[in-house]
Amino acid sequence: MMGTGLQARTQLEAAVAVRNIKSIKVYSRKQENREAFAEGMRKKIHANIAVATSPRDCIEDADIVICATNSGTPVFESDWLKPGTHINTVGPKTKNWHEVPLDLGIKSTIIATDSIEQLHAYKTPHFLVDTKCENRIVQLSEIVCGKASGRMTETDITLFCSVGLAGTEVVVANEIMKIASRTKKASDS
Repeated sequence: MMGTGLQARTQLEAAVAVRNIKSIKVYSRKQENREAFAEGMRKKIHANIAVATSPRDCIEDADIVICATNSGTPVFESDWLKPGTHINTVGPKTKNWHEVPLDLGIKSTIIATDSIEQLHAYKTPHFLVDTKCENRIVQLSEIVCGKASGRMTETDITLFCSVGLAGTEVVVANEIMKIASRTKKASDS
């Protein structure tokens, strides 16, 4: 876990809910934030949570790396990843402000996002747009539905670039519910 803010907490809770994760390392720039994060998460999830001493110590042997920082510079180097690692990046991902290294796209066998359209809609271009990796980005929904291939081997490095649509979906659902409620009231009158 790279990062210790609210996004980091919710991302870790989600990962633990869908994967049998037994051991977690956490790193952020400030020691007191790492300690507080580990202490707070130990009360919420059943896993061994250790505080890493450096970014490399945090991810070098990780199967899953979740980056939830506000860093505008990469928080790790691609060479630190072992074969088969999966990376989620939920923090900054623009050409000039990105938490993951630019060469991560090249190193990744699979690159997925929740919305290619949203990825192209950033005011400042996404860090993989206009690179040789751009045409390899697939929508996660296509992998889930079997329209696109996911991980093919145990050594594939996979990358998920979140564009933050979860909040959007909640807003859209709320608006649909409001319209449905107004429609029902009108038909009852």
